[in-house]
Amino acid sequence: MVRKTAVRKFFLSALVPVVLMLAWIAASAWGLVNPLLLPSPADVLRAACRMLKDGSLFVHVSVSFARVIVGYTISATLALFMSWMCARHALLEEVVHYPMEFIRIVPPLSLVPLLILWLGIGEAPKLAIVMLASFFSVYLTSFSAFRHVDPKYLELARILKLTPQETFRHVIVPQTLPSVITCMRLGFGFAWRALIGAELIAAASGLGWLIQDAAELGRTDEMLVGIFSIALLGILADTVFVALASKISPWGGELQAKAMTWLK
Repeated sequence: MVRKTAVRKFFLSALVPVVLMLAWIAASAWGLVNPLLLPSPADVLRAACRMLKDGSLFVHVSVSFARVIVGYTISATLALFMSWMCARHALLEEVVHYPMEFIRIVPPLSLVPLLILWLGIGEAPKLAIVMLASFFSVYLTSFSAFRHVDPKYLELARILKLTPQETFRHVIVPQTLPSVITCMRLGFGFAWRALIGAELIAAASGLGWLIQDAAELGRTDEMLVGIFSIALLGILADTVFVALASKISPWGGELQAKAMTWLK
């Protein structure tokens, strides 16, 4: 039964991509689209093989991934720390609420010119964009999770005379971990998209720059290679988060659903 369900899920998930791919192949073969606007899948595949062979695709992928890993690690660490402190100390949350709301409302990409002016044209502006784009999705969801720990379990911890460290380990972590993993998953998606946008505007390497450079030279096939690379890497990263969630907190399906509700 489980195997049948898995096979059915796979076929349903693959249905739309397969139909779109077949339509793309047919449109290219019958000359329904201009090859300059939409190259055939074979042309895109040849461009990908060429870029893999000369190493350029690997360079751009590694640069973008290094940027997003560094920026997101810093952002998620700060967000989790701030959410925990604000959940524990209401006064701190009141003090930082409006300044953080001001920063949250401003689109990160609108700050690119200012960040370049302040931080130069190196890696710092792009890392700052990643941090700004991903910070609040992690902060808001984890803050809600820390605030919504079941008071019955906290009361039980007090009755059992658990230390703060034991309460954190045995009560708070199991309650909040599924939501934290969910917000980490969402935050990484925001960070990845914002980084590509920043590379489109101000970069000399990376997948965003690859797409922009190919567009200026009219190489639509290489543009599509960059776009597919972004999508595949994002899906791969999301799959890793899902696998980690099932391994680390297999009990967290219901709480993850609550986290998605809080985010909305």
